[in-house]
Amino acid sequence: MTTEEFILQRSQRTYRIALDNILGLMECPEDEFRLHGGFDQERAQACGRPYKIVTTLLYLVSPAGVIEQSRVSLYARLSAAFADQMTALLRASS
Repeated sequence: MTTEEFILQRSQRTYRIALDNILGLMECPEDEFRLHGGFDQERAQACGRPYKIVTTLLYLVSPAGVIEQSRVSLYARLSAAFADQMTALLRASS
């Protein structure tokens, strides 16, 4: 994460979201995360709490190219410290 962009890397995919495009960041229930998350559930469980990131624009970068997606919810596990830092940056950019 930078002061302008959230970047999430998963195997051969990278998700890039400008902080200005994030509408909300909220912790979500495990069952919602399992339904939508899909990121190596068992191994990732020790890596933080499940969060839902709602955004107006996201770039998915893969070996096949770059895909622009609009009005997307991205589910990811984040540590408490990372989520706090991201929340502070989102508040500062509003």
